[in-house]
Amino acid sequence: MKAVQLSVVIITYNEEQNIERCLRSVKGLADEIVVVDSFSNDRTEEICRNYGVRFLQHPFAGYIEQKNYALKQAAYDYVLSLDADEALSPELYHSIRQVKEAWTADGYYFNRLNNYCGKWIRYSGWYPSRKLRLFDRRKGMWGGTNPHDRFLLQKGATKKFLRGNLLHYTYTSIRDHVQQSNHFTDIIAQSFFQQGKHASWFTLMFHPFWRGFRDFFLRGGFLDGFYGMVICGISSYETFLKYVKLRQLYREHRKRRETICFFNSSVTWGGGEKWHFDIATRLQKKGHRIVVITNRKSALYERLRGTTVPVVRLRVHNLDFLNPLKVLKVMQIYRRLGVRVVISNLSADIKLGGVAARIAGVEKVIYRRGLAVPIRNSFINRFIFRKVVTDIMANSEETKNTILANHPKLFEPSKIRIIYNGLDLNAYDNENYEPVFTRSREEF
Repeated sequence: MKAVQLSVVIITYNEEQNIERCLRSVKGLADEIVVVDSFSNDRTEEICRNYGVRFLQHPFAGYIEQKNYALKQAAYDYVLSLDADEALSPELYHSIRQVKEAWTADGYYFNRLNNYCGKWIRYSGWYPSRKLRLFDRRKGMWGGTNPHDRFLLQKGATKKFLRGNLLHYTYTSIRDHVQQSNHFTDIIAQSFFQQGKHASWFTLMFHPFWRGFRDFFLRGGFLDGFYGMVICGISSYETFLKYVKLRQLYREHRKRRETICFFNSSVTWGGGEKWHFDIATRLQKKGHRIVVITNRKSALYERLRGTTVPVVRLRVHNLDFLNPLKVLKVMQIYRRLGVRVVISNLSADIKLGGVAARIAGVEKVIYRRGLAVPIRNSFINRFIFRKVVTDIMANSEETKNTILANHPKLFEPSKIRIIYNGLDLNAYDNENYEPVFTRSREEF
């Protein structure tokens, strides 16, 4: 139990109508007020400077990203994070003052009470809306899905509830609410798309209905009167919008075909699986759209669960490429995800995944070969390597040479490329270097 110094951190953009109310509500409580602004073109900066805040400007990359940036600008580790359209109620002000004098938890949460068109909303799914906004910044970070950010405490961190309301002044008109819903659903749909989430026809039809029914009848929206009905109706419409926009993003994406698909159904963990994991996660960080198809019980899937790489789980057997239903299922996956390139290193995977890819119109089917062992000269292999595979990736010159040892005309040698294993690619990013050898035409 200890007394602490408190930084109040606020992000803003064109908030001249709200920011003064927010600043007044923390006067006498904050040891420092930091405002991170996204280059407002109204009187936001002028009002902030009149209150002696530390005013910074930073490009807006998203609510989560902006709030994490703002946290780093605070002078003190104990932070109260507010939005410009929020203010502390007198009771919450008193509760935070008590905590400041005797800090005992890693984070504190409290109810947020929303004001809609001049009316305080106490039902409709809007109250109680508990928010964790008072915390030790060393114990977590902002996360969630834009624009619905939330502070995520580390595992094992402690939190307590505080009495009092965080007053949130939402919309002054129904028109503003509808416009903001349209804007927010653009952001949510894009976030879902980047995470690989999907919306079925059932989701599209049922979830909006359930949202409206739940908020109006089960959560007492009717007790909020006319504005309760309006809020529940727009919430239902917002749910419909985010899912229909998500489906539209996938429709547009399928036309562009930008996804790289790593196909590896092995249940065990080995060099090939490690390569798929490393390259898939790395390419995603560089901005490429990635999906991994793997077995339902694979070690690769278990490791990918700790990342944001989308995964499709599929059990594969060696002769599945002769099963039209399984081929059709994989084709549908490719088309739904807009797959442009398929990369695989297992025989069963290149047969099923490759055949489905060629029928679905996938541009590239790449077979990665990691063993310096000749490919068996069989009818099936001749068909796969002549009609299905478009490129081969070998991990060494020796591997390349042995691929064609049993059948020199099995595959066009110029389409066999070499990429070596064992390189720490992170060490080469943003580094200046001079080449020490001249690569041959088939190496990269």
